[in-house]
Amino acid sequence: MSSIKITEEDNLIIQPFMIGNLLLELKSKNFLNSKYFTENFNSSLYEILKSMTLDSQGLVIMLFYAFLVVPYEKLKTKAKLEYDYINKKIDDAVKNRVFILNSNYPDNNYLLHMRNSVAHVRFKFISGTSLTFIDKKEKNKRKYSFELTVPLFKLHLILIDLQNLIINYFNNNRESVKGD
Repeated sequence: MSSIKITEEDNLIIQPFMIGNLLLELKSKNFLNSKYFTENFNSSLYEILKSMTLDSQGLVIMLFYAFLVVPYEKLKTKAKLEYDYINKKIDDAVKNRVFILNSNYPDNNYLLHMRNSVAHVRFKFISGTSLTFIDKKEKNKRKYSFELTVPLFKLHLILIDLQNLIINYFNNNRESVKGD
């Protein structure tokens, strides 16, 4: 029987990816109404967590961390075409005014700026309707300010694309992660 060997780099991508998928599965299985959940949290914390739900703002940020921050750093060269495709979809949404862009930065590498936003905890939720990713650099000659506002109900489209990118990367590169 052969064992699957993965590189340390692959492991850094797979671990947050699996945690993100675990959170999605917990949500789909109604974890907040499970016996474990109700028995293991005191009533105050239980009520707070229950009111937030698993599809709260925290889950959105965790999923972007799991599906974008770490994978983008590791795969931006290897999966360049796939990231370019997602950036094009975001650019189309900006052009169609579905997503709102306020930026003095000339490129349209939205995923890079979204990655920086989540990695540096520079984002804000706007009255339960949208999420604004904020990336800025105030030092050096390359000063810039980038803000991309995405309606919450559209965030899942980006997350699905990012999730599929990771799945496809490992499916298409299976030989490179298989062992003897």
